[in-house]
Amino acid sequence: MITFQDSEGRFVTHRVVDISQEDGSPVMKTKGDNNNVVDDDIVTSDALIGRQAFLIKNGGFIARFASSSLGFMLLIIVPLIGYVSLTLYERIFKSNQVKKSST
Repeated sequence: MITFQDSEGRFVTHRVVDISQEDGSPVMKTKGDNNNVVDDDIVTSDALIGRQAFLIKNGGFIARFASSSLGFMLLIIVPLIGYVSLTLYERIFKSNQVKKSST
């Protein structure tokens, strides 16, 4: 997987399907995961922006779950409610301790 800048200036992330040499420089043929055919344009090292550094196994499933309604509730809303509840509890508890110690 690489990210490169296409001829129109857009950043594109595609899978490398072939690497060859052209005029002594490496060139890559790429294919998007949603495309049935290899891209017409070749990618030179000048257009290369970055490459895949590591892979999180099944990371796509985690991202898909997080973007679902249930995932949003479990990963965002529930922890947020817990944080707010804990903060309120601590403020009320400290407020009551201050009142008890002053009497």
